[in-house]
Amino acid sequence: MTLVLVLVLLSVPSTPDSVAVHLNALKTSTDAQELQWAVYHLALSGDSSAVPAIRRFLADTARYLEPDADSLPSPQGTAAFYLGELGDTAAAQVLKNWLVMEGHEKTRVEAAASLVKLGQPLAGLPVLERFVLDDSTPPKNRTRGVNVFFLPGGEPLGFQDSTEHSRVASMLRRVAERGEPYLRAKALEWLVAQREIDLGEAFGIATRVMDSTRNEAARSSAFRVVMALGTEQARQRIEEATYDWQPDVRFMANRYLATPGQEEERGGQ
Repeated sequence: MTLVLVLVLLSVPSTPDSVAVHLNALKTSTDAQELQWAVYHLALSGDSSAVPAIRRFLADTARYLEPDADSLPSPQGTAAFYLGELGDTAAAQVLKNWLVMEGHEKTRVEAAASLVKLGQPLAGLPVLERFVLDDSTPPKNRTRGVNVFFLPGGEPLGFQDSTEHSRVASMLRRVAERGEPYLRAKALEWLVAQREIDLGEAFGIATRVMDSTRNEAARSSAFRVVMALGTEQARQRIEEATYDWQPDVRFMANRYLATPGQEEERGGQ
């Protein structure tokens, strides 16, 4: 099946009849791609029967299917993702069961990330940390393991429970110390926003990331850390960045310097 046809099928809106077809697929299909589309459409359908159906499908571990191509996502990984996005707290135990399913990396990562979304981060943290700090883990899975600690608009996800907050901070400090560049920068963004790292240490890690990689996303994230520090050392680095080779960094630097009261807005840290 061609990529064009796949994209067309994914873009077709769900109807009552198609919802019934997808619900039946979750019960009976043995085709990974068909199951992938069924989970996708059901999650977006708004149908009240979709969430428990997706949960039951994920619980059916005896019917785990790998997609035909490595580039395709697994239907179980997609199901785990959407159960978190849809806020299905009843799925927590099913997701926890997947955390120990060795060999099913994508689904384990998505299960752990969804547990964070569902307010049970401590259950998934060991799995996320293991994969984030393992260089053999596919980059998408490592990135997912850190990005889950940010809301859709980029704001760091906060935790009211002190134990949860402390454990997340501890994990992200380890990522900031030895993860790959993008992950180090994103971990720093969270730590600085939550005041969980010394500003001088954060500046040192952020500038090392900027100076050591050509990855534009990593450098932009690290530069956002520098801008959030509000120190004189950081301001000097921002002034230097107005000549940076990367357009996004130059733009952010110039906008920062053109906005009055930046230091005061950051509380004079």
